[in-house]
Amino acid sequence: MGSLLEWFHTKKEDLIVKMTKEHAKKVLECVIELDNLFKDLSVNEKEKNKIIEKINKLENECDDIRRDITIELVRGILSPNIREDLAHLIKRLDNVADHSNATARRTRLFDLKLLTPIQDDFQLMLKHTIESVRMLKELIENQLGQGKVNINKLIIDINKKEHQVDIDHYNVRSNLYKIDTSQISPFTIIEIHTIIESIELIADSVEDTADYIKILNLEHG
Repeated sequence: MGSLLEWFHTKKEDLIVKMTKEHAKKVLECVIELDNLFKDLSVNEKEKNKIIEKINKLENECDDIRRDITIELVRGILSPNIREDLAHLIKRLDNVADHSNATARRTRLFDLKLLTPIQDDFQLMLKHTIESVRMLKELIENQLGQGKVNINKLIIDINKKEHQVDIDHYNVRSNLYKIDTSQISPFTIIEIHTIIESIELIADSVEDTADYIKILNLEHG
């Protein structure tokens, strides 16, 4: 069995396949909780920290699954190219959870109500980012042999969604001037800017993972 894709389609019940699906599910949960974090900007600190801790827990679980997959790859009798392809795929997927957790942690440093002037564009950017993660989960499940969706079309849709996030990102940055900075620390402004960049990095990581799957399909199609 020469390729990762062929191996996926013949090992639907293999432990590594099950863990890969679970990893994708956890990554999506991580991003959904990020949406919950920003849904109500007037949330009190206790509730905010509760969501942040949940995101951190989910991201740690993603890391644990990634490590378990790595251990199984070492134990198994997979060919070197399959082992390498899967390791790269899981690492790219894990980056989505990493950026989500990094975004959440930074919100500890300021009051979320400061985002109110840019809330509409910010929420739209986050919405499109979450949609891209859902698409990626669907793509991985289909790549694992579960679905009938056209893989290439799904990858194209992810690329389009990431482009929409780029537009949202520009709109959010363009509206940063609406925030009254007269009573805000410059460091707080930096954190807000970094959060905006981190959300774009989530969408970038989604596209990067989808493009990697596309390359695997082209190489072994």
